[in-house]
Amino acid sequence: MENSVESFRRLEVLREPIRKNGRSDLRQLVDATRRIKESIFKVLNQFPPELITFEFSSNDEFFIDLTRLVDEKEATGGSKKLLEEIRDPWKPSYLYSMGTGGPADETQFQAAIDRFDSKCEFSALEAQEVRLLFGSVIGGLLMRQILEDTGYGATIGIGSNKIIAKIGSEMHKPGSITIVSPCGLEIASSLVKIEDVPTLGGYLGQKIKEFFGFEKVRDLQDLTVPHLQGLGLEGFSSSTLVKMLETCHWLSEEPVEANHSFATPGCERKFYGNFEFSDLFRIMTNQSTNQP
Repeated sequence: MENSVESFRRLEVLREPIRKNGRSDLRQLVDATRRIKESIFKVLNQFPPELITFEFSSNDEFFIDLTRLVDEKEATGGSKKLLEEIRDPWKPSYLYSMGTGGPADETQFQAAIDRFDSKCEFSALEAQEVRLLFGSVIGGLLMRQILEDTGYGATIGIGSNKIIAKIGSEMHKPGSITIVSPCGLEIASSLVKIEDVPTLGGYLGQKIKEFFGFEKVRDLQDLTVPHLQGLGLEGFSSSTLVKMLETCHWLSEEPVEANHSFATPGCERKFYGNFEFSDLFRIMTNQSTNQP
């Protein structure tokens, strides 16, 4: 983590598409996704394409890996060079870092900038945090462009892997940027709800909460696979439980993969409402032939 940083964002488009005759209007969702994506590329096209990896993972979720872009900027002037570009941060922006004692507020983000401005040398962890803070510059550009073009708000999480960024994006919705640095993982763990963790929003998470009485991610970090196997969970292999525990410890090696379209949309009833699968297939097929 000391030598690389990945900055990601998650955009939430619509909780529920507008309904027509009691059915969700998927066309509105598809159009919203297309317009937001066009706004994103207005920003990303300002930078050399070989320095950025973009992954369109679902209709309401996008990841961007800025590692190579940050590497290049840092190579020309170090951490000070990165700090110079953080002069008009998106508001509200939140930072979880060393010294964060509870839910972050906007003052901590600016306090970190001021603290680093006064330094001449940086430890490995401080340099990592500066790299993450620089990610908020790109995040702010994206937020402003999307709002200007579409009127939609976005929520962005920034961290050193996908899990951290994804959970960060859940912490201060809506319309915010949240950075979770390595030094802020412990306090973030004590604040994030179990149901906000990927893979724990459904049956598995509910069973864990009911059996152990847990509510926060920090509670899960003391569990082991045998603890979970003792719940009598059918259909969950040991490897699945190990992966879940790794997620609760913010561990992930899943890369951002270059992908400008997603293969299949999510079909949860709570999101799409009532719809015909034939309609969904036709709409998404038409969309896939018109990717920017």
